[in-house]
Amino acid sequence: MKEEGFNKTNNTGVHRDLRFEMRFLNTNDICFVFVKLIEEFGSFFRLFRMDLRVLVLLLMIPPSFSQQDLEGKVFVFPYETNTAHVLLRPTITRPLQKVSVCLHSYSDLSRPYTVFSLTLICLYNEFCLFSSLDLEDKVFVFPKETNTAHVILRPTITRPLQKVSVCLQSYTDLSRPYTPFSLATPGKDNAFLIYLQPPNTCSVYINQEVTSFKTDSESLDWRHICVTWDSDTGVVQLWVNGKLYPGRVSMKGSSIAAETSIVLGQEQDSFGGGFDASQSLVGEISDVHMWDYVLTQADIQKVLSGDLHGNVINWNSLRCEIKGEVLVKPKIQRKSVLLLYTPSLSFFSSYTFPFMSIFNHFIPLGSI
Repeated sequence: MKEEGFNKTNNTGVHRDLRFEMRFLNTNDICFVFVKLIEEFGSFFRLFRMDLRVLVLLLMIPPSFSQQDLEGKVFVFPYETNTAHVLLRPTITRPLQKVSVCLHSYSDLSRPYTVFSLTLICLYNEFCLFSSLDLEDKVFVFPKETNTAHVILRPTITRPLQKVSVCLQSYTDLSRPYTPFSLATPGKDNAFLIYLQPPNTCSVYINQEVTSFKTDSESLDWRHICVTWDSDTGVVQLWVNGKLYPGRVSMKGSSIAAETSIVLGQEQDSFGGGFDASQSLVGEISDVHMWDYVLTQADIQKVLSGDLHGNVINWNSLRCEIKGEVLVKPKIQRKSVLLLYTPSLSFFSSYTFPFMSIFNHFIPLGSI
């Protein structure tokens, strides 16, 4: 495997810097293209606007081609294979906010095919360029007690948070305390922590201050939790399966720093670490969303029915890194739709048909 760099300026004055690897099974196996091109314009990183020709022609390219100028050249794919490809190696130091891709292709294929793919790349298991994952109808599974398995979430937070809402679903048979959601900041390991203590206590930490709620006892089923906090009033509110518990007040007038470490499945005792297996989640977690504003009762119902997604963390577009033994699996519905009963005057006037009337006045709140 060989990596080379090329520099070329075309007749439009656009600078080229193409770094790639060509992988061969043999000298006749020309690579499938896997392209990423980057150019820096001011403070933004963008994909190169350049006339890259990727033409499928019946001609042979020797392995030494990777050491030559690509001006006027092509990559050739003479037959179908799932092994041959070209990796391009640009230098990307920050998340991309603007992207442009240009290329030429030529093929007589009648089936779908791919000429360009940019995906997650991890270097030395430490630094990753994250792509967004759609985890709708999927779960993270934490199969056993450990102090290593966790999921790191990578939202973009540019200023201190003074209003926060977090919703998630969890499923476990644990009888000991466990942590589904942990947000730490430098110097405050419990900046926003949801810590569950079966059978009937939910503790919420805001900037190290704990607020505990007595809830209905947990059952072996999916449990939907929403926590909101408003710095202006200090009010902390908890919803469990759509039920609102009496509010509390915590850390009025404070804020949560913009530099955050957000972890699923472990409780942070230091910024990004300090995990204790006895506080870890063993079970499943899904539908994690976070907002930088306080959800209303109507918003909570929309979250339960799947009609409202987070503007800071969105389960359907999740930037994350999985560490240790955590699995991604399809979500298995273990309970029917949760219903909130809301009687109206028309219901009481039609009581002679109780079966039909009751179901006409049930509002579905979402699969729990």
